[in-house]
Amino acid sequence: MLTIKNLQSRKLTDKMLSNSSKNSIRDHKICVWVLDLEKDIGYYETGCSNAFILNEGYPEELGMKYCMFCGKEIKSKNESNDG
Repeated sequence: MLTIKNLQSRKLTDKMLSNSSKNSIRDHKICVWVLDLEKDIGYYETGCSNAFILNEGYPEELGMKYCMFCGKEIKSKNESNDG
């Protein structure tokens, strides 16, 4: 049976879940691609647990803006200088 108290509790829970999911979406808009210099040239490990190899150039140079695996914006890092 749904009572006023249960309804208020349900609304509060829904609001908390809504806020936490908005925060987690906001915090994870970027997929970090790390260039692994110890592996093949152009081997990137992605923040969404995938791998991608570029034969030449860097994602930014090639106009790559979004990860094809997760759809988030790409930020690439070089392991040797973190930039």
